[in-house]
Amino acid sequence: MNEKRLIDREELDKMLDENVWTLHRFHHDSIKCGGCNYTTSTTYWAEESRVAAMEKMMENTPDEQEPSGLCGTCMSDLLTGDGIKIVGLKN
Repeated sequence: MNEKRLIDREELDKMLDENVWTLHRFHHDSIKCGGCNYTTSTTYWAEESRVAAMEKMMENTPDEQEPSGLCGTCMSDLLTGDGIKIVGLKN
């Protein structure tokens, strides 16, 4: 299991306090999750915009690896914590 998570609970709490963000999905041929290190083809990152999500993923990924976020299980673990409220936006 990976020792360092890309987004930890403290960082997620800070994001919730500071702004509203969107959960972004990224598709890959095959990549390791930044949380559990399992191989997946879809990762997620929560940020204000897709561009900001990609930039944050690149900042938090070692140079020799393709930027990745968290697999669905790891992102779900973060989003099911206390104090998190998911609100849908009206079109």
